[in-house]
Amino acid sequence: MTPPSTRSVRPRWIFYAVITGLLVVHAWIALASSRHKSTTNDEIAHITGGYAFNTYGDFRIQPENGVLPQRWHALPLAWMEPEFPDLNAPPWQQVLAYQVSYNFFYRTGNDPDALLFAGRAMNVWWGLATLLLIAGATLRCFGPIPAMFATSMAALSPTFLAHSALATSDMAMTFFFVATVLAFWRHLNHPTFATFAISSLTFGLACVSKFSAVMLLPMMAIMIAVRCAFGALNSNANPTNDVWPRR
Repeated sequence: MTPPSTRSVRPRWIFYAVITGLLVVHAWIALASSRHKSTTNDEIAHITGGYAFNTYGDFRIQPENGVLPQRWHALPLAWMEPEFPDLNAPPWQQVLAYQVSYNFFYRTGNDPDALLFAGRAMNVWWGLATLLLIAGATLRCFGPIPAMFATSMAALSPTFLAHSALATSDMAMTFFFVATVLAFWRHLNHPTFATFAISSLTFGLACVSKFSAVMLLPMMAIMIAVRCAFGALNSNANPTNDVWPRR
């Protein structure tokens, strides 16, 4: 007969091993494919804007597309020390974002492939963080096998892989979208200062990741209505009044 400790520990390590393997495969495919992708329309503006935010504290380049992910994409450039276009030139003074970005990538002697890959590599971290959220939430609600299935579907999704390897704000917004929904639902079921702080933090970060975060407000209203309606129904059957599943 298998000892109880062996039965409980082995599946746990299998789950962790599978999720880790999926994260590695996702990162490898995303980074390998990014080497063969041409530059998309707004990537150079994202990276250039982030570098200007971090280096000069100036937010005139591309501030409308999410300040947080752009600053994140440009972090490796601090060690690369690329040459930036003249701040006294008309494109910068007239806030011609794409002209400044084009000059930064292609007219100042920088290596455009290196700049682009650095920004894309940083974006993969948002994809990995989103996969961890999916794995953790699915594990808690449905158990390890559904969690491994859901994570594998996301990790190998062509759409997910495509956006994970692009230096844009979409994957960062995806992460904070999921994180905000999970954190707010947790707060509704366990209204403490800690859950309120986490929910507020994730929503605030979503707002500085992309302006589409405004769509979270009606979702939160729906979640409040659902919690009030179904929470009241479940309270008769469940003394803890907790509709956040546990596995």
